[in-house]
Amino acid sequence: GRLSDEGFGRQCTWRSLSIFRELRDWHVGNGHDLQDLSEVHVERFLEHRSKHWSIDSGDRSALRRLLAALRQEGLIPTALPIERTEYEQIVDVFAAYLTNERGLAASTVESHKLLSRRFLQEVCPAG
Repeated sequence: GRLSDEGFGRQCTWRSLSIFRELRDWHVGNGHDLQDLSEVHVERFLEHRSKHWSIDSGDRSALRRLLAALRQEGLIPTALPIERTEYEQIVDVFAAYLTNERGLAASTVESHKLLSRRFLQEVCPAG
């Protein structure tokens, strides 16, 4: 209901519900309670998922909407500030450059961010 109410089409709604189910199954399968769901878990899930399947450009934003809706309903606690790793800080600066200096589309920037994270983890596995 909520996704349709916000103007999302059937395909987008189906995709969002599918990724929500995958996140829930992964989260519970790793021994966590649903009430503990947070951005940290979402990032770990997306990292895990990217090793097996491609990440759709809308997956991250769909999961952010899920967390916001769960918080609004009082089902999960308010977000704690996330401390950015060195990898994430480097990728953030690179993404800002791609957006502001190169004028790339958001979907292209997201693709480059994913590749940059993988590159940094390969080149500097210890951080």
